[in-house]
Amino acid sequence: MRAVYQQVLGGQHVMKSDRLEGSESLFRNGYLNVREFVRLVAKSAQYRARFFENCNPYRFIELNHKHLLGRAPHNKEEMLHHFTILQEQGYDAEIDSYIDSAEYNRNFGNHRVPHMHGWGYSIGHEGRQFSYLM
Repeated sequence: MRAVYQQVLGGQHVMKSDRLEGSESLFRNGYLNVREFVRLVAKSAQYRARFFENCNPYRFIELNHKHLLGRAPHNKEEMLHHFTILQEQGYDAEIDSYIDSAEYNRNFGNHRVPHMHGWGYSIGHEGRQFSYLM
């Protein structure tokens, strides 16, 4: 649970009052896997207040990539794709678009906590990835 909070909330300290005690209990007792616990933390009031309500939409999308996929956005097209989801389908759909993606499933599955990766560059990726990530 600590690793999920650290990754999804960007390493910020989690106060006892900010913890999702009901979700933690379900996770501890095996009713939720890591993926679903990540989803609940990302859809929590804490995540929304810290990263959605206090950031512009593009920064929010960059942070979602960092916190939920462990990497920076690849390019402007990917940013625009997620901006469109956010504008047309809303906050929950934007969060789900990362967690339900083939990339998330391939890299983390149901039982691994998202973590930072993807430091290399390849064809089609912009050189600003490191800046976006940090």
